[in-house]
Amino acid sequence: MLVCWGSNLLFNKEMDIKEIRRQHLLRSISQFGSIEALADRTGANSKHVSQLKNGTRNIGDRFARKMEAALGLSVGDWDKSPLSVAEPSGEYSAGKMDSISIPRLDVAGSMGFGAAAPAGHIDVVERITVNMEYLRRNLAISSPANLAMITGYGDSMEGTFNDGDLLLVDRGVTEIKVDAVYVLCLGDELYIKRIQRRPGGSFLMLSDNVKYPPYEITNSEADNFQVLGRVLLAWNARKL
Repeated sequence: MLVCWGSNLLFNKEMDIKEIRRQHLLRSISQFGSIEALADRTGANSKHVSQLKNGTRNIGDRFARKMEAALGLSVGDWDKSPLSVAEPSGEYSAGKMDSISIPRLDVAGSMGFGAAAPAGHIDVVERITVNMEYLRRNLAISSPANLAMITGYGDSMEGTFNDGDLLLVDRGVTEIKVDAVYVLCLGDELYIKRIQRRPGGSFLMLSDNVKYPPYEITNSEADNFQVLGRVLLAWNARKL
């Protein structure tokens, strides 16, 4: 039986719904111009909205339903990806979601021989605000709510990523449909590797550093293999 951080932590549905709702709140604040303006429009308490914006409190069902009603949305819209919810007409539709807040998780993935998968709760150590237009223009993502930052360590992906780089991961990608770099679990170890599909359904786990040999993930290992997300880019701000 595969025991891996992704099944219970990285893909925690409760965490996902909280982040989805928070993205709706951020979009609403952006569209109205300020927390105070949004609070005035919806009847919410501005101090409470500020706490929800900063992530010090989570958005519960009651608040989500209240905001949907006040903004002219359908019940449950704040539980869906912001990109899948049509913006209502009138004042609320005047702006667009111009940025999103991506959580950086207290997780380190090995780019070498694998690391023991962390047990217990995974914390959000900070949030990084990213321009939405940049993401749309440069990356294909499953949903803004599925994005997260993790730290890669080790030297097996040198030339692509380096030890200590922050990596942007799309947690909505859980199947290997194209050859790319993925966060994955094999057994109870966590890896960040390039995966290449092979005839017959097996995969090659590749390192970009030639000193690390390829490893074939055979069909017999399918029960011990899990894709946790696709690595989209390194957030390293390296001076060139």
